[in-house]
Amino acid sequence: ATQSGGSPPPGMVMIEGGTTWIGKDDKVVLAMGEENQHDFMLTARETPMHSMRVSDFFLGVTEVTNEQYVEYVKSTGARPPESWGIEAINEASRAFAEEQGRRIKEAVDAGLPRPERGKFDQAAWWRKNWHTVEWAVPRGQETLPVTYVDYQEAVAYARWAGVRLMTEFEYQRAGRGKSKEFFPWGEAWDPTKCANQALGQNRPSRVGGFPAGATADGVYDLCGNVWEWTSSPFVAY
Repeated sequence: ATQSGGSPPPGMVMIEGGTTWIGKDDKVVLAMGEENQHDFMLTARETPMHSMRVSDFFLGVTEVTNEQYVEYVKSTGARPPESWGIEAINEASRAFAEEQGRRIKEAVDAGLPRPERGKFDQAAWWRKNWHTVEWAVPRGQETLPVTYVDYQEAVAYARWAGVRLMTEFEYQRAGRGKSKEFFPWGEAWDPTKCANQALGQNRPSRVGGFPAGATADGVYDLCGNVWEWTSSPFVAY
């Protein structure tokens, strides 16, 4: 996102601000909880519904893709997402398991207490070793949204691109517009209009792959696909 003023930058649209409904109504959330306790635990954090003023802003029409993010990584030397180094990670994991097996065998052969088998920490290994191994955007995943990006990396990418992260409230303005409706397409859940588990997918979908779920302003994937960072802290309304 970026503050509005003039024409939208390439790949962005202007989201008209105004009085915006934020969160969910208590009665609706309680009714949801009677049907599904898991959903209640998630949606209870989104109460109470209230309104607030959101200013105009520009917003990218899709999530940031792997092919966009790789340009940032190459330009700045930033750490690539660990999903781009999965081959090196798998190799390190196998070596770790072999070393654990050797250590246990040596202890048993020597009549010593059997040591506990350690656990390979994929994320920690990648943070320490990514600059010493080969990595690449997985073939065929260029237009998938980039994942395994932490908050600091998301902020740094936005700064490099000349924009900023949207706030939680801008996110809801983009998805709801002037209405109180839950989803960009209306009030009722429709699993065919966004990437979600009901479709049996085990990885993200390409950005913009569900045009029926786009907002009236032409923003895709505000519902479904992957989690997205905002600049807002996680605090109660």
